[in-house]
Amino acid sequence: MMNFFKNKTFQKTMLYFWAYYLLLFCFRGLTTAGDMEWLKQQGYQILFSVLFTAVSALWNFSRRNLFLSLFVTFVWLLAALCKRWVGMVLPEREILQTIGTGLMFYGLCAALLYGTEYLSQGFLRKTLRFFIGGGTSS
Repeated sequence: MMNFFKNKTFQKTMLYFWAYYLLLFCFRGLTTAGDMEWLKQQGYQILFSVLFTAVSALWNFSRRNLFLSLFVTFVWLLAALCKRWVGMVLPEREILQTIGTGLMFYGLCAALLYGTEYLSQGFLRKTLRFFIGGGTSS
């Protein structure tokens, strides 16, 4: 049983999960208008941390994936932050749901890109990668 906890993949998985969980927690605290409900949104936080960890594990915890997922999530979050900048109330649930929507969008694109690895026809694979990845190639 102790060998399981010494496994490098398990350690990276736990590191990514807890890092994203704490990032969400801190971001909630910094952007929430009014009092933060500490335990009310924990289900969303755990769900999105698991999704982030799963997408990261799919791409073998690459730094490129890490930065792309955080970038896409942040760009998605800018729409919600615009409300805060103009003085509107921004509840923490909206923050978490916006972060989650951006993360799900990125996760779907990343999973589809990963699936193109198993296509045998080169032209079809390159075409799908172009449309899914927005012209990026790996």
